[in-house]
Amino acid sequence: MRILSRNAWGGALADRSLPYLRAADPDVLCLQEVVHTPRAAKEVLTYRDGQHVLQQRTNLFPGAWRC
Repeated sequence: MRILSRNAWGGALADRSLPYLRAADPDVLCLQEVVHTPRAAKEVLTYRDGQHVLQQRTNLFPGAWRC
């Protein structure tokens, strides 16, 4: 069984990460820092925590996989 755990960083590296995840083809995929906001009007939301600002993609896997 292939298990893959990865920090998605809110989708900041999605353009590079998604091809890697598809090629790795894990049986179990564990992702951290993923936002699920299907009704969001924007593609990207801004997360703020004090001085830390992170752009979060509202859908990390658009049309790719279903959970």
